[in-house]
Amino acid sequence: MFRLIATDMDGTLLDADGEVSAATRAALTAAAEAGLEIVVATGRSHWTALPPLEGLDAVRWVICSNGATVYDRHEDRVALQRPIEPRIVDDALRSVTDAHPEVGVAWQTPDGHHWSEAFITNRRRVRPGFALHTKGPVVDDDRRRPIVKLLLAHPSMVQLEWLDAVEPHLPPDVHASTSGADFVEVTAQDAEKGRAVAALCLELAIEAEAVVAFGDHANDLGLLTWAGRG
Repeated sequence: MFRLIATDMDGTLLDADGEVSAATRAALTAAAEAGLEIVVATGRSHWTALPPLEGLDAVRWVICSNGATVYDRHEDRVALQRPIEPRIVDDALRSVTDAHPEVGVAWQTPDGHHWSEAFITNRRRVRPGFALHTKGPVVDDDRRRPIVKLLLAHPSMVQLEWLDAVEPHLPPDVHASTSGADFVEVTAQDAEKGRAVAALCLELAIEAEAVVAFGDHANDLGLLTWAGRG
């Protein structure tokens, strides 16, 4: 009945320790051996998404940054990126900063993670004891391009409350969501999990009705809605 499994990572594929359990690895391996394609779709960058999947040969495609990056594990390379147009980035930051001058901004580019001091300060205000942990390249607040994903942090509002507050100030040609962290994630309009999996399935000649998807938060809604079974 199904030809492809698409699954979120945090809160879904990964256990409480941030790992793929032995039982889950066995289930995915059995599914792959039965001919199903396994796709991981996550809000994480590919630098942080790949380590927990080490040794899990059943997974070839990892859709990262909510659909902005597609990573091919068999070829060990970024197969596709959907950055936000520079003009749209400027418009978004100008509008959001006008409405919320206290906003902290971080951004992901093909060469690493970048952030402003306000981004770290705001995250520590809403999560006392917060410590920044990231894998992959780390760069200071030099605004480099192209930008794959924007992260917006407020000093008091988090998750869905913050998403509702910031979304009206974003241009229509971006996609905004939250994945359970305290910030809002902004990507290009076509960089959304559902659209990214749909585009991959088009290449693989797999229809939506043959896809079963698993997820647990707002950034999974597009995928869960698009799939034949979510």
